Amino acid sequence: HPRVRQFPRYVPLAVTVMAAHLALLRQKVETYVHVMANGGYRSPAHQGFRQNEAHAWGTAVDLYRIGDDFLDSSETLNRYRDAIQKTLPGITVRPPSPNDDHLHLTLGRIALVPPSAAVPDL
Repeated sequence: HPRVRQFPRYVPLAVTVMAAHLALLRQKVETYVHVMANGGYRSPAHQGFRQNEAHAWGTAVDLYRIGDDFLDSSETLNRYRDAIQKTLPGITVRPPSPNDDHLHLTLGRIALVPPSAAVPDL
């Protein structure tokens, strides 16, 4: 598919970095971490695809359940939001709204400079 060659080009890197963060979270909470259907990487073929959203870059996930706890109450959402922010300081967790049933986690944008690239001294 030609769109795969256009945007985004570095999704495998971002997905791997997000997976590593989720693995650390899983170790901390000592149970499963459940990502919503369509709550991770969203390809250009995804209905409602927006090129500039973090999901399109593979740097965002939506969690709906951690272990046996569904993230459907403000107490549970805030408890896990605090735990995630303490465990994964590089992750931003969107503050839950009153009707939320999931947590939205994002890494923002990830850039990789290959070792062979000429990078000016900072």
